[in-house]
Amino acid sequence: MDLKLKFFLSFFIISFALHAQVSIHSTPIHIASGTVLGIKGNLISDQPISGEGKIRLNGTDRQLLNLSNQFVSNLEIENNSGVDLLSDAKINTNLTLTNGKLNLNNYDLYLSDSAIIFGGDSTNFITNDGTGQVFKSINNDLHEFELPIGNTNSFRPLFLTTIGNYSNGYIAAKSIDSSVAEKPIYIIDYINNYWKINQSGINGSINISAQYNATADVVGNNNNIKGHYFNGTDWAFSTTQVTPDSHHLFVPVTSPNGIIYGMNSFVYLGSKSMLEAAYDSSTGLMNDKLRWPIRYIPLDDPYRISPYDVNFHHVNNSFAESINSNILSDQSSLNDNIIDWVFIELRNNRNVGNNVISTRSALLQRDGDIVDIDGKSPVFFNYVEDGNYSLSVRHRNHLAISLNPSYSAHITENKTAAFTNNLIDFTALPASNIFGTSEGFTTTTHPSLNSIRLMKAGNANGNENLRYSGYSNDRATILYDLNNNESGIRNGYYRSDLNMDGKVDYLGNNTDKYFLLHQILHNDEIKIIKQELPQ
Repeated sequence: MDLKLKFFLSFFIISFALHAQVSIHSTPIHIASGTVLGIKGNLISDQPISGEGKIRLNGTDRQLLNLSNQFVSNLEIENNSGVDLLSDAKINTNLTLTNGKLNLNNYDLYLSDSAIIFGGDSTNFITNDGTGQVFKSINNDLHEFELPIGNTNSFRPLFLTTIGNYSNGYIAAKSIDSSVAEKPIYIIDYINNYWKINQSGINGSINISAQYNATADVVGNNNNIKGHYFNGTDWAFSTTQVTPDSHHLFVPVTSPNGIIYGMNSFVYLGSKSMLEAAYDSSTGLMNDKLRWPIRYIPLDDPYRISPYDVNFHHVNNSFAESINSNILSDQSSLNDNIIDWVFIELRNNRNVGNNVISTRSALLQRDGDIVDIDGKSPVFFNYVEDGNYSLSVRHRNHLAISLNPSYSAHITENKTAAFTNNLIDFTALPASNIFGTSEGFTTTTHPSLNSIRLMKAGNANGNENLRYSGYSNDRATILYDLNNNESGIRNGYYRSDLNMDGKVDYLGNNTDKYFLLHQILHNDEIKIIKQELPQ
């Protein structure tokens, strides 16, 4: 039976029950204060439903609600089987969630500026598994206004706080039951849920507390989950968060469209350095003879295996770096071709006790950019928060170069700023920002710049100095790798390939011994050049 209402409902009664489907056409209806219209069938209306009285959907089977984008003043959901929205709908005054879920499906629910939601808990809430969103109109400040939203089996509400001026302001939100595609691929601890946010007409601050499900959502360690906001381009970390036991993320909304998400803290490092052995002053680039025509560069992090693991030790990095072979192919810009692996030390920014807090093995491009194992992105660090840090760059046969700990280098989660505003360029920084004396590095000419700084070559044995003779000298390492055969030649990836031409050789000009003595030590057989790193 389809009951069609075409009159003003102004009964001053406590309750009025309709068991059939109710269709309201042609004429708006008004439900007077104190009146409850209980409907156990579906509700279809193409007219607004006003008044202080209430419509209560309290069937036992799943009910359908089609309001044709019209408003209803007061709506109560009291159906354990749930109510499905079949059109956009508007709530003018109150939405009460007593028993059961209101399923948006692919439709939107609009809440007026004065609308209030009562109820809402882990059993009774608004689900938005489809494309539907909840829109909250805002023309006055809000304080922890709850949107009791979630997905079929998980309650993931938002709490809205706004301060400012408003011009037809609103916030639209939906919960999405999956890990966000935009999260960094190396993240370890994260949640399998995120919230899409749209906002407009709010000139001021917007802060949202998002509640996740610690049992169903968390991958990894819940204690490391932090609130993050994605503005469509970059992530931003929120320093404000309650204890992890509350499972709330407090996040400022800073763009018209964005994503609220929970994951461990991280930063993107953009840095640049040049190796003396590979540098060509006529081009201002480094050669890539270890990559082409024969690939000698390994696909796995060399600093974790012999002989390099004696001198290089990873800190807070259990992720063993490796690359696909195509990373070592010719790139669209020859400047971006990879020349070798480097070892990055991120340090705290203190004059005393400049400790290494995290390390990564990364790739060095011909133009000096240090990139992650995808061959193009800034270097990613897990469990590091936005802040000021010191940095050291090391290489398997060059002396390290490091920032002076007194120099403040700011590193953030902003990927797009890593190689622009936040770039740490060892080739061009003032000497006062480099740790130690000028002997720990070298400078040379550049075709378009006055000069650039290079990491000092010649460290065949990976210790903390360059020397031709005496105890633990680099010349002896060249011979060692040649099995003490002075006329021998070995092709491949060797630490004693000091000029980085893809082979180790000892006798004659343009050999590694000649490079060490004549180009690096300037024919001084007893000279010692020491590596300078903060301690």
